[in-house]
Amino acid sequence: MPPGLSKAASVLMRACLAATICLAPGPALAQRAMGFGFCAPPHPPKCVSTPGTYASQAEIDKCQDEVNRYVNSVTAYRVCQTQEVERAVRETNATLQHWKCGVAAKVLCP
Repeated sequence: MPPGLSKAASVLMRACLAATICLAPGPALAQRAMGFGFCAPPHPPKCVSTPGTYASQAEIDKCQDEVNRYVNSVTAYRVCQTQEVERAVRETNATLQHWKCGVAAKVLCP
């Protein structure tokens, strides 16, 4: 490959990589706009199942903080799921209403 072309390809590759990194959140936002909302499930803290956790008060306190964060994340997860179910029901109702309107009018409804 000629040196000038190689340099241009390298610059183009870096520009594409930079655009990909900057635009990475785009698909998630697009999914939410299209009606897909992902609720990430929380994972219990590992410290609860680790024998060393119970060896000192400092470790117990540290694990207690992790358990508190876990409980809060479960609450947030439940709220997210509730919102997603409500969104799906609204979307379904709107789709059915649009469909029924079209069938009754025998034309595409606005």
